[in-house]
Amino acid sequence: MDAPMTEEASPRSGSAGRCCARYFLAFRPHYRALTFCIFLLGLSATLSLAGPLLIRHAIDVDFASRDLGGLVQTALLFAGVLALTAGSNYLQQVNLEILGQRIVLRIRTESVLAR
Repeated sequence: MDAPMTEEASPRSGSAGRCCARYFLAFRPHYRALTFCIFLLGLSATLSLAGPLLIRHAIDVDFASRDLGGLVQTALLFAGVLALTAGSNYLQQVNLEILGQRIVLRIRTESVLAR
């Protein structure tokens, strides 16, 4: 049987709690950039869900009624959604990489200066 966890071995004890608090404090100056990345995540998810809906519209409405103009319009809208999704994903990836590098630099700088 496992022995009960003592105060010294608990995950919330001393150094682990201080370490997590320090890392959360490192995010505070970058709140706006992190919020922007979360916004881009929602935008990408929403645009990704629009693609299948447009395909369903093309099949159920445009093909069924043999409307070539409507099909072209739906195809162009689908291409635009794909382009916006790709752009949103790219911006999100670049901003998250920059944000991560800045946070790591800040943590490293603070740990070097603390020594």
